[in-house]
Amino acid sequence: MRQVGEHKEELCIFPLKVDVDTDSLPRKLNSPFQTQTPTVAQKAVADLQSYLLSQKDWVHDFGFEPTKSPKASGKMFGVLVIKDQNGEYGYLRAFSGKLAGKVRLDGFVPPIFDFETADPSFMEEQLKVNHLNETLQKLEAETPTEQKSSALYLAKVTELKKARKEKSSSLQKRFFQEYQFLNTKLEKKGLFEIFSLNHNEKPPSASGECAAPKLLQYAFQHHLKPIAIAEFWWGIPPKSGEKEHGKFYPACKEKCVPILGHMLEGLEVAWSAEEKEQIVFEELYEDEHLMIINKPSDLPSMPKAKYRSSVFSFLRKKYPSAHLPHQLGDETSGLMVVAKNEEVCKQLTLLFKKKQIKKRFVALLDGTLGTDSGYINLPIRPVSKGSEEHQICYDYGKGTRTKWEVLERIEAQTKVAFYPTTRRPHQLRLHAAHQNGLNSPIVGDELYGKKAEQFCLQVDQISFIHPITSKMIEVNLEGVF
Repeated sequence: MRQVGEHKEELCIFPLKVDVDTDSLPRKLNSPFQTQTPTVAQKAVADLQSYLLSQKDWVHDFGFEPTKSPKASGKMFGVLVIKDQNGEYGYLRAFSGKLAGKVRLDGFVPPIFDFETADPSFMEEQLKVNHLNETLQKLEAETPTEQKSSALYLAKVTELKKARKEKSSSLQKRFFQEYQFLNTKLEKKGLFEIFSLNHNEKPPSASGECAAPKLLQYAFQHHLKPIAIAEFWWGIPPKSGEKEHGKFYPACKEKCVPILGHMLEGLEVAWSAEEKEQIVFEELYEDEHLMIINKPSDLPSMPKAKYRSSVFSFLRKKYPSAHLPHQLGDETSGLMVVAKNEEVCKQLTLLFKKKQIKKRFVALLDGTLGTDSGYINLPIRPVSKGSEEHQICYDYGKGTRTKWEVLERIEAQTKVAFYPTTRRPHQLRLHAAHQNGLNSPIVGDELYGKKAEQFCLQVDQISFIHPITSKMIEVNLEGVF
């Protein structure tokens, strides 16, 4: 595995100090909400922990001394193993909140928003809040106990607390407006938009200051591909006592589930079955009759025995009358049309049958094509009854047809657009892989090709005349490969 040769200080990238076989790297980013940590992330954690034990760059009381200071505190740290644009591997470091009293420290990724280096008015407002805190503390300390029940004292305390709450709320709102989170497609969303999509009135305090969002933000800003992520606790337990020194922990749910839901859009993530139940689909078009969503990879359209979730079962929780007029393969990602009631579904299904809904699939193929376009006509049938795998069979197969064209040639791979005129299971996968098709399997197709980090087949364009309003609906999706 090619690694960065040394610490790239200007990019906060550290080399992995052990050799890791590239074939052993996870195909997908592990879920930040699980504690099963890939080996390569464990190696990065070990390197960071070694640094924490020996560093002299800054001072933070983690509470390791026998006589613990009341100011001692543990801290959550995170690492993100990445691959840069040169194909070299390394890792990033982050801490949650502040470390050694600072939001920025050399060697760690910066905060998503740093009010200390932003508009000076932020600091001015913070100083006003601090002054109100100090005034309140001084009043409480200097007022004799017997006077604390007087109307005058209680009125002063109430007035100060009200002023502090108003200024704190106003300042926090300004902070939240400055937090803008990226995803792999470099799309930005603010805290208020993210939490409103998840039906929360406002973001919790300190949203966006956890290690995982900071690591991903930095990676996307610098065009680094996330490979594996891990977070661990360092130091004495928090007051709640639920964390132990040196142990791995998942990203927090209250703040990070909504934020990372946006940040991980378009990225291949090894979600657990339970997490897939929590997916909030990216809705690219919606009206009272139908919507168009962006389906993630490795999620079936309809319920299946080997999956605990599906597009249909999830949508039914939010839209009890939802129906699917078409399906995509389990591994295929991209645009899907969803009907909000049975009658609209019947009309959309008819449009699909009449081939009046146009879809474009984009695939990355493992091979270089010699021609620029053409048609593929091959008969397909299952290998055996009930089998997931299909085959080309000239005796008993059903006819299939696909138009294709080259979009781009990238070294030993080719990006193509597919326009199928028939709909059979695994049609595009077989048309790409078979020797009488393109003889170049889709990258990541383990069934007809070989394993890769990502299954590279996506519906990126869809267009049709709306069955109710007669408006032309066109949706395009930016590709992720």
